[in-house]
Amino acid sequence: MKYSNQKWDYDVQTRKLIRQFSYQPFEMYEMFSQGGGAVFVGTDRERLIAVEYDPNREPAFQVLADTAARSWTSRVHIAAAIESWPPRFLIANHAMPPPESVSSFSRSTYDQFGAARPERVKS
Repeated sequence: MKYSNQKWDYDVQTRKLIRQFSYQPFEMYEMFSQGGGAVFVGTDRERLIAVEYDPNREPAFQVLADTAARSWTSRVHIAAAIESWPPRFLIANHAMPPPESVSSFSRSTYDQFGAARPERVKS
């Protein structure tokens, strides 16, 4: 499967491609402290994931399985985006719930626009 992000590793001295891989980008929005490490919660706008960081483990980062991740992903507020169909997840700041509605802005008249920006309406 090919994802939108691509990475190529080159050997500069030999000018040869060492490896190439593609990956699905995830935006990490929340971080929770856990002992000497942390858990990061993020999304690729279709699903939520939790990644645990433990500096005393190799590898230090581990994507948590669904059951273990649920205790972390349930702590964030999500909202459905209206930018595409089907709706995609957006993570809202946990300190402030997402707005229920966005008020519309009034449209200025041409005369109001001209008074505010005379240089734009000269021509």
